[in-house]
Amino acid sequence: MKNKIKIFAFAVLTSMLANVTTTLAADDFTVNAYALDTIAGYEAQIYSSKTFANAEVTFTVEKPDHTKLNIPIYSDSEGMAKFSLFDYHTKKAGEYKVLARLENGKDSESNSFYVYPDSVSKSKSTVEASKLVASPNGSDKIYITVTLTDDHGNAIKGHTVNVISSRSDDTIQQISSQPYTNEAGSMIFATSSSKEGVSVYSFLDSTSGDVLDERLNIAFTGMNSVGGDLENAYAQSGEVSYLAFENFPASIQANSDVAFELAAYDEDGIIVPNYASTVHFSVEGGNSVYASVPNDYTFDIDLDSGVHLFSGVNSLNFAQPGPYTVVATDLSNFSIRGETEVTVGTGSTGTDDPPTSFELNISSPTSGTYSQNNIIITGTAPSVDLQIQIFDNDVTLDTVDVDNDRTFSYEAVSLLEGSHSIYAIALDVSDVIQFTSDEVNFEIDTSPPQIEDFYYEPSDKINPGEIIDITVITDEDVFQGAVVFNIDIAELEQDADDLSKYTTSIPAPSETGTYPIDVILVDELGNEGSYTDVAIVTIGEPAIVEPADGDDEPSEVADLPPADVFGVRSQGSDGRVTLNWESATDDNHVDHYKIYYGLSPANLKVFVSTSDNKTSWYIPNLKNGNEYFFAVAAIDDQGQESDNLSSIVSGAPFLPQTLADVSGTDLIGQDIVPDKQASTGPEMLWFVVLSLVIAQLYFKFKNKVC
Repeated sequence: MKNKIKIFAFAVLTSMLANVTTTLAADDFTVNAYALDTIAGYEAQIYSSKTFANAEVTFTVEKPDHTKLNIPIYSDSEGMAKFSLFDYHTKKAGEYKVLARLENGKDSESNSFYVYPDSVSKSKSTVEASKLVASPNGSDKIYITVTLTDDHGNAIKGHTVNVISSRSDDTIQQISSQPYTNEAGSMIFATSSSKEGVSVYSFLDSTSGDVLDERLNIAFTGMNSVGGDLENAYAQSGEVSYLAFENFPASIQANSDVAFELAAYDEDGIIVPNYASTVHFSVEGGNSVYASVPNDYTFDIDLDSGVHLFSGVNSLNFAQPGPYTVVATDLSNFSIRGETEVTVGTGSTGTDDPPTSFELNISSPTSGTYSQNNIIITGTAPSVDLQIQIFDNDVTLDTVDVDNDRTFSYEAVSLLEGSHSIYAIALDVSDVIQFTSDEVNFEIDTSPPQIEDFYYEPSDKINPGEIIDITVITDEDVFQGAVVFNIDIAELEQDADDLSKYTTSIPAPSETGTYPIDVILVDELGNEGSYTDVAIVTIGEPAIVEPADGDDEPSEVADLPPADVFGVRSQGSDGRVTLNWESATDDNHVDHYKIYYGLSPANLKVFVSTSDNKTSWYIPNLKNGNEYFFAVAAIDDQGQESDNLSSIVSGAPFLPQTLADVSGTDLIGQDIVPDKQASTGPEMLWFVVLSLVIAQLYFKFKNKVC
């Protein structure tokens, strides 16, 4: 009995001492954290160095974007703390850092682990073209940027890409300096063609063997017609050899608009009236920052005939006196260029004295409309001892210093679409306003024209070779527009009475089948929109039935449209809504379905067509948090649509909420507190008191026995 009591008391005291030792030592003890490399979208295993048993270890994980997660984990009975960092937190490729600390202890040194990009995503990799319509002259180039990413948008570098055209007449040239994707996962190509028609470009990642889902339809066509005297001029002129600046004013003052003409000449000095390329302006030399040049301009055959006047908002402007070299470059052929030397004075005397104005002025931009949302703001200040605070729509953009020549410059990036009013104030060293500039008002418009409505006649029973009349309703004036159908291209013409209405006619293909209609719209600023699969048209022969008794000839009968769709259900997720419905019936065959959707049940103007007759489809690229409304119709193999839409259902895309801030759950949604008592609190205090009482009883009993 005595030995049993001794053993029990010794165990109690040992337990008490272990707890006290842990509490005291944690203050000065450092625990290290480690992690294994992983792949984007996969879990990362994170663990600690050996420490006390059942001790709270807080891990801090720093992501590549420098956001941090604090994750408390209890060590096991062997003194190891470990957990899996959920895949939600490893979507971004790059270097992650992890450190650990005991409760009331010190932070460890951070260790790194790497999250590598996943495999190439055929659906998330992107293809961008500088434009979608080019002249079939063999020299009008379109620049294509192919960017490889994984499903999470991480760039895939070091892969080779092949661009494949559906037509052998096209020329494809690699522009990138290296034969593989760069740090951004991109490669750049240039393509041109000497044959009119539509080319379909496919993109092969030859490293992985994957063909990207995205394809490009590029139209090579001369969309402007010419005639009359111009035809004689075309016959007399050759290919464009150079560009020339002409008709500059006799004297040029600083901060004044300078009008000029730019002409396209052949090698014999004859103006080329059918010049239709895009020209880019630049200024060379150390004082180029003081020059404001016109936006890129595409020559119009009918309006320009090889010579264009640049004036008003598209003129030159020089903020400071001195010599300038102005250059114009043909973007489709860099060897076609022109340049001129311009000497800017302060007045008609042509002197090079510094500006004497004691006002605060904004030199650029000038009033007008711009098709880019990065704008460089330049101006002159009364003194170099001032600071310039720049405002846009009464919101402060930034504060900049004045250079030694009393000029200032600031690049405003990512300006929103719409109206902008910029002005500047000059502050002294005490932040007291000394001067205020005039306002400059301009518009930002980077959006291409949008299709408001689209329809065609006949809408069904289209026979091979039959002429189809197409109508496109847009939200703004269109400078250039075309319909691409099968291998044919038809230019859209504006309706004289309804300026938002554009029409054209195009023949149906000679073979039966299902064909998409694509639309290309370009506004006056050069903003270009390409809309694929605006409509799916079925070309087929009328249905024939056997003659009834007594009839000598078979008769045509109209196929019935498909039955209405029912049972539509929606499910939202990140950036998309997935729809499911019951199969529709038809007297022949349901070919596919059409999904109408919009932000209001009364305004389901946008639609997409499914690729087959399966009864599930998702709508991508939706804005998280918005409620969308959907309805479905069936389309049979004759192109007939259900008489009525299905019942309207709603769905909202959302970003899955995986972060929780509740007791017992960490920031990544996993349990962090084991099913046991905490190391402090009433339960531990009761255990300590009980242990002391037992110890006292032991010593008393021992003394009595002895």
